[in-house]
Amino acid sequence: MTYAELVGVMAKESGMPEPLVERMMFAFTEQITEALKRGESVEIPEFGMFAVKVVPNHTWQGGKEATNLQNLTLPEKRVPYFRSAGALRRHLNHGEDWKSTPPKAV
Repeated sequence: MTYAELVGVMAKESGMPEPLVERMMFAFTEQITEALKRGESVEIPEFGMFAVKVVPNHTWQGGKEATNLQNLTLPEKRVPYFRSAGALRRHLNHGEDWKSTPPKAV
């Protein structure tokens, strides 16, 4: 599913206009990105968690086909990842009932 398709489906399901849904999607992804940049995780109940793993400095020694056999020191980096919630995995693997009613608007 593409971003445009997701926006279209969400607009249809919610009854909101697509431009509003698109702004909401942008705000949603922007807030997740900003939280990850601050080193925070973002947990969405029954869906999953977005977080950051830190890969420490390490040395790469080249592979079988490496033409330059010098060791390279790779700097520390932060890598985003997603861990799915148990409810989502059960729904995907066993067809268990997902949330059959959408949450009420506040």
